Amino acid sequence: MTVPATQSHRDTMLRLSDVRKSYGKTVAVDGLSLQIAAGEVFGLLGPNGAGKSTTVALAVGLLEADRGTVEIAGAGGPADPAVRAKLGVAPQALALYEDLSGAENLRFFGTLQGMAGSALAERVRWALEFVGLTARARDRVSAYSGGMKRRLNLAVAVVHDPPLLLLDEPTVGAARSCSTRTEPSAASKPRTPPRRWRSWRAAAACPAFASSNRISRRCS
Repeated sequence: MTVPATQSHRDTMLRLSDVRKSYGKTVAVDGLSLQIAAGEVFGLLGPNGAGKSTTVALAVGLLEADRGTVEIAGAGGPADPAVRAKLGVAPQALALYEDLSGAENLRFFGTLQGMAGSALAERVRWALEFVGLTARARDRVSAYSGGMKRRLNLAVAVVHDPPLLLLDEPTVGAARSCSTRTEPSAASKPRTPPRRWRSWRAAAACPAFASSNRISRRCS
């Protein structure tokens, strides 16, 4: 399947070229080519088993394609750690430490991305506000509801303000008051707020690749 694209190579945040992935005799992704531009939200829609999560896993480097190439922001493939640093990922399976608090989880993952000091503290504060968990920041994740864990999972993905965000059903189980949230109030924004994550509601029910607030969807 080829998804038409008009953007230039310079503006392409994610490029998949003739990608194929199979599990034994089962072909999950077959000849997929697509380009996602800077400033675009792109959703993958399709039934269970259509290859949506496999496509996300290929894009972030969790799986290696049998054929074809994956390129991130013109910098190479996701197997390179420097290229992976450009990604924020909210997987369908929650990736959180339940013995840590929400804020501690964010500080830990922010540190892994090279953040420290006041910059890290400000990003943690912003991410908690973004997903509506400020009041529960010091509580252990083990005490969170399923929806709260899902929201924290998203906060982890955006805490380092990545240029490319990949979401695999990021709001499953989250309350509508969270899934319709677009950004913190003006009074609570950091001095230099990220401008990319203002409409993640678009990805509520499907895997998606995002870098701003325009929406484009294709069925698998």
